[in-house]
Order: sequence, then C-alpha cells, then structure tokens
Amino acid sequence: MTLTERERFIHYYTALTVGGIIQHACPDCVGEMLAGVLDKRCKKLTETEANEILADFRDESVGGCNVMDDIIGDLLSINNEDSAWTPGGGNRS
Repeated sequence: MTLTERERFIHYYTALTVGGIIQHACPDCVGEMLAGVLDKRCKKLTETEANEILADFRDESVGGCNVMDDIIGDLLSINNEDSAWTPGGGNRS
C-alpha cells in the first residue's frame, strides 16, 4: 500500500518540522523545503490543499493541548515510582 499525497505531505511536514527544530533552522528555510517537497513529492496536492492541511494541524494543536499535556506528563513520569507506566512499556495497574 502506498501513501496518499496527503499522507506523504504530512510525513514530510513532520520530518522537516522536527528536523528544523533540532537543527535550529529558520522557519522560512523549512517552509521553502516544504514547498520543494510539494513540488517534487506531492505533485497532485495543490497549494490550497496543503494550506488546508496545515490549518487543520493548527486547529488540532489548539484543540489537543490538554491531551498532549497529559501525554507529556505521562512520558516525563515514566521512571517515577508512583507512575502508572513502566519504562518497558505498559501500565503498572
């Protein structure tokens, strides 16, 4: 099974965003790289569709803040004795 254009764009967006953060790349540079991906790897996806995907990401980021706070809190507490999670993966309960 192959990725859809949308899935491929999301994959590259995520990889470029994380890589950009790690390498301290300027946001404009990451944006230019993403435009190149859109041109070379996601040819059937229009710029409008790509912008809609990014808008959906922003909406989900705002709406999912509480869930992500809980997930990050769980991840940061894995090694704590009172954590519900174990480092090997799994729930202690």
